Amino acid sequence: MNQTISAIRFYCKHVLHHPAENQYIRPKKQTKLPNVMSEKEVAQLLKSVTNLKHKTILFLTYSAGLCVGEVVRLRYSDLDIDRQTLILRDNLRIGILPSVACKRFLKKLDNAQAL
Repeated sequence: MNQTISAIRFYCKHVLHHPAENQYIRPKKQTKLPNVMSEKEVAQLLKSVTNLKHKTILFLTYSAGLCVGEVVRLRYSDLDIDRQTLILRDNLRIGILPSVACKRFLKKLDNAQAL
């Protein structure tokens, strides 16, 4: 729609050599809602993953309600396991680290140290 309005304005101004007197109202973009997985779909996804590292990342993502970008930028220093919180530096907020994700993270950390 914006392309059509711009084409009409260009035609009036450069071909007909008279500026368009009408102000065209450009339509607003529609906001799309994100696709949200159901609880069954999330449970099925978590059960299907066998790699402990990937499972830990998915548990952290879904249990703490984080975006992919927030999870990717997390560092070990951002996690406070004693208080069960995590610091999201880019968004300048502190999130809650659910006990399920905390247990998974500690399990992953123990496996990494055993190697």
